[in-house]
Amino acid sequence: MVWPVRDLVAVPVLGSEPVRQFTWRARQRHRPGLQFMVSTGRHHGFESLEEQRLLLALDFLQAAEVLPQPFRLEFQHTEGRAAHTPDFLAIWPDGGRWLFDVRPLCIIGLDDAVWVGSIGREE
Repeated sequence: MVWPVRDLVAVPVLGSEPVRQFTWRARQRHRPGLQFMVSTGRHHGFESLEEQRLLLALDFLQAAEVLPQPFRLEFQHTEGRAAHTPDFLAIWPDGGRWLFDVRPLCIIGLDDAVWVGSIGREE
């Protein structure tokens, strides 16, 4: 199904499955795993140490729900069409929703910056 981003608060995301599956194998370059969160009572998949740290912070802030890779964003911009899968959607007890993408600033490419917005980058 497809919904406009402005309607994200009304989208029934709690039953969603992650867009990609979390996999583990020898000699991979990133560090995936599972992080238990007291606030949700479940383990949540992560793909890097940075994502694991975000999950720890969200647990400390008592997020009511955290969904890894909840959906795929497809959008148009001045250069054409693009797509992106955010890392996490956090849902707060009051119903507020925050969308997170976890990536060190130094590896955000120009294509990524299109959807992120204006980001101060050091060249």
